[in-house]
Amino acid sequence: MYLNEVVRCFIAVNPGKKIRTEISDWIQSLKNKAPGLKWVKDEALHITLKFCGEIELKDLIRLQFFLDQFFRVNTMSSFPLTLGKAGAFPSLQRPRTLWIGIEEGQDHLISLASCMEDICRKSGLSTDKRIFHPHITVARVKNAIDLASSMWYDFEHHNFTHLKWEVKEVQLIQSNLTPDGPIYTTLRSYGLVR
Repeated sequence: MYLNEVVRCFIAVNPGKKIRTEISDWIQSLKNKAPGLKWVKDEALHITLKFCGEIELKDLIRLQFFLDQFFRVNTMSSFPLTLGKAGAFPSLQRPRTLWIGIEEGQDHLISLASCMEDICRKSGLSTDKRIFHPHITVARVKNAIDLASSMWYDFEHHNFTHLKWEVKEVQLIQSNLTPDGPIYTTLRSYGLVR
């Protein structure tokens, strides 16, 4: 790697394999009803706390330094997280992104995201003006006509409140875009205290 190389990265919380598999099975059941959507693969399911975008390697090194420092000094507790209902951005009437919301643990995620935003600001990275809405993206909609009414009913009425896990770490992840979808590599993991 060279110092002027550009790295695409984000800070996230990852569900365990069991949760990802269950979400992936649900996605699989919807794929045939809406093959035109860009569905997220099992290994790419996550909750983004802060999307850093494409940054130079020197900026990534500075970000890692501030993250290391933050998690060394601040004791953050692990917390339970429960998924909720499915939804869409900007709205169910004009969907561009389909997602699964959070039922329990929202306050912890919002607090973590705020801390990550502050760290990025200190690192000299751009900050996000949008309100943080914790979710797991499951699909991207290119064209609303790709949404079959049978898929839409299954999507809106599925509840994920039985899916729970303990959030025990925060990860800094590199994202390499490929024609087959992004490939994620964990650059740093920061454990949360039990």
